[in-house]
Amino acid sequence: MGSATPRQRENKEVTHFSLTTVKSYSHYFIFAALFFLVMPSQLRAKKRFTLKVRTTLTLKHQWKKPTFAPESYGDLMDRGQLFHLGRGLWFEQGAFYFLKTGDLKKIMVQAPVQKFLLSEKVLFPAAGQGVKLPEYSVQRLLFYDSKDQVAGIHLGDKYIYSNGGRQFYLHWDLKHKKITHAVLLATKTPLDSWVSIKRIGYDPASKELYIMMVSKQKQTSLKQYTVKILALKGGKKRLLYSFNTSGRFSMNPSFDAGNRQALLVEYAERGHKPAPMAHLVHFDRKRQISFHIPVVTYGVAFSADGKHIYAYSAQSGQVWTIDAKTGKRLSSRRLGSLGHAAGLVFPGIVLVVRNKGFHFLGTKNLKELQYVPITQFHKGFNHTQGTIVGPGRIYLRTSDLLRVIDITKTP
Repeated sequence: MGSATPRQRENKEVTHFSLTTVKSYSHYFIFAALFFLVMPSQLRAKKRFTLKVRTTLTLKHQWKKPTFAPESYGDLMDRGQLFHLGRGLWFEQGAFYFLKTGDLKKIMVQAPVQKFLLSEKVLFPAAGQGVKLPEYSVQRLLFYDSKDQVAGIHLGDKYIYSNGGRQFYLHWDLKHKKITHAVLLATKTPLDSWVSIKRIGYDPASKELYIMMVSKQKQTSLKQYTVKILALKGGKKRLLYSFNTSGRFSMNPSFDAGNRQALLVEYAERGHKPAPMAHLVHFDRKRQISFHIPVVTYGVAFSADGKHIYAYSAQSGQVWTIDAKTGKRLSSRRLGSLGHAAGLVFPGIVLVVRNKGFHFLGTKNLKELQYVPITQFHKGFNHTQGTIVGPGRIYLRTSDLLRVIDITKTP
């Protein structure tokens, strides 16, 4: 056999180098393939939604004029045209601040609370002694509707939780710029441990405001609460539901205005007994059902037709799909803990907001369609309590900041 030619020796060296290179780097190719298979689905998911910050506001208490107290949980009011930011304090009570959801301009409206109190000296005797609005406390704006030209205010005595402390509903006529009625909602008696009022929502169809009143008497069991659902219209109130429960309520009721129903969520952490319950009330059918929900449910959303409820647990990190007719759990998915809001952003798309990011889920099977880290919008410590999810938009609260983030579907 003859010796190899220079060309043959060159080809042999190239082949040997190529094989050696493949062997040397083969473990990197294997690692990359395995990483793709096991990497979180949110990293591999197709980008279906684009998020863009429209504006950022600072929501800090202002103790000097003009005073300002931000709402812990802002609300969409006026049929989605206004986002309620907060209110004035002390002698500036009756001033309410909004963000217009269209042009994102900040506005203030002033309710004539002081004038009304001075005109009702029998009902509010302290007001007759001079300018004594701080003897009474505006608790919150319950609703505001410019189309129906009505609004409602929750007012209490200065010492609202002391014996004899009263709570009122003030009916505000926007057209004539005056408060026309004061409806007594509750008076704390020596037998009561406490009485609280929570807003459910305003229904334009019936032109009624729905509220939840929760009370506990001292002689009852440590875990025995009385719940009453009231409807208010003008100067009249009517009782819709009344029931007892062993669970306490920490979050505001979730109102499904389009389907005239609301979910009242009890609060309980893992290991607490009894397990937390939710109470679904229907305002048309006068029907109430109760069923189990996840512990520490902080996020609730309704399907567009009202047939399904999506409940997110900030402790277990699970989101459940619940049949609104039976209360039966249909499916569940684990996302991770420490979240504070959920909502229907598009038909068939539920968004869950956690301190770490946004999870877009399909309502059919809770499949995660996209995940967006919150660090894209806010660096450092994040606590999203007070965040509101609306159609195509997130009102993201992180401490004293409010970011309005628009969501668009990617073509």
